[in-house]
Parts: sequence; structure tokens; C-alpha cells
Amino acid sequence: MAKVSKFELLSGEKKFIAVKLTVENAVLMLLSEEEESFGTLAVAIPQKGGMLGPSISSVLLGNRESMLTRMLAERLAHLTGKMSLVSLFARTVYGMEAAKLYAKLFDGVMKAEERSL
Repeated sequence: MAKVSKFELLSGEKKFIAVKLTVENAVLMLLSEEEESFGTLAVAIPQKGGMLGPSISSVLLGNRESMLTRMLAERLAHLTGKMSLVSLFARTVYGMEAAKLYAKLFDGVMKAEERSL
């Protein structure tokens, strides 16, 4: 059964939103600024037991904050043990500021209560 989690974070006057959809074999996470939007998309597949190294990952679409998006997809795959897709839509924040905000948003939605669909 699919489960959905949502988390919102305020930073100054800006609202950041995270939505996580978990299904049997995968997790989709949307990280957005101001409104739910689709942005740079990365996919990661977790390493199987006993193998060393990071998850296998790739940026599928977009280029804004692509390294951050890929890193978050790898982290999600590692934490869940499932194929992970992360979309990151950044309108006005970039670089280290974006990394800090979206990492907090990621952690918040990971801790949020899941609702079954």
C-alpha cells in the first residue's frame, strides 16, 4: 500500500515543501520552494548487502542543483534500501544555502508521519 508524508519548513518569508511517496519497491521525494513543483530529477539504486561504495545514481533531468539532488537520492536509497527518485525545485536559493535548507527539509519529511493511500 502506498504511503505519503509531507513536511513544510519556513525560512524567512519563504516556504519549502517536501512530499514523500513510498511504494513497495521505491520512494519518490519532491523537494520544492514555495509550491509543489517538479525540478531536477535524480535516481539512485542502493548497494546490495556486502558491497562497498555509494548507491548507483544518475541525474535524469535538469541541471540546477544537480549534485545536491543526486546526493539526496543516494542518501534516500541508502536509508530506505529502495530505488529512490528525488526531484528538487529551487527558485531563489543556491549553493550552500540550498544544501542546508534542503537537507533540513529531507530530514523533516523522513521523520514525518506517513499516511496510507
